[in-house]
Amino acid sequence: MKGLLCTYESILRRRGHTTVSTRLLFLFFMLAFTVLKGQSPTITGKVIDTDGRPLAGATIVVKGGKQTVVTNADGVFSIPGKPTDKLLVSYVNYKEQEVSAAAAVHGITLQSANKTLDDVVVVGYGTRKKATLTGSIATVDAKVFQDRGPTANP
Repeated sequence: MKGLLCTYESILRRRGHTTVSTRLLFLFFMLAFTVLKGQSPTITGKVIDTDGRPLAGATIVVKGGKQTVVTNADGVFSIPGKPTDKLLVSYVNYKEQEVSAAAAVHGITLQSANKTLDDVVVVGYGTRKKATLTGSIATVDAKVFQDRGPTANP
């Protein structure tokens, strides 16, 4: 950079320009070029299902990277990456798919997983299948609380 600046200054002196403003202008353009060159390209695409409906909340991850984004309400996403990157796309009850970033521009169609869910019990520290759970399980309907009104916690 120092050699480039010295060369630029010698050109300015030959033409009779030695003002500080021209030097500052030159440094500004060099800095702007450096900042713009450092930006990575952005991959933009849309995630849809087999019926063509957008999938809001689908997760897109750059394979081997740390970048993760979620699609918006229209199924559109934008993630920093190179055109040669691979993307992992996943959504609840759909098969995870690996696509190239170049193909993502044309849209990503996820296939349904066609899996049925087993009985799942949500506990305070994780989830367990109903068959493997030990302890007491109770089902409470709204009818139990219908005529109670507000109660105090003892």
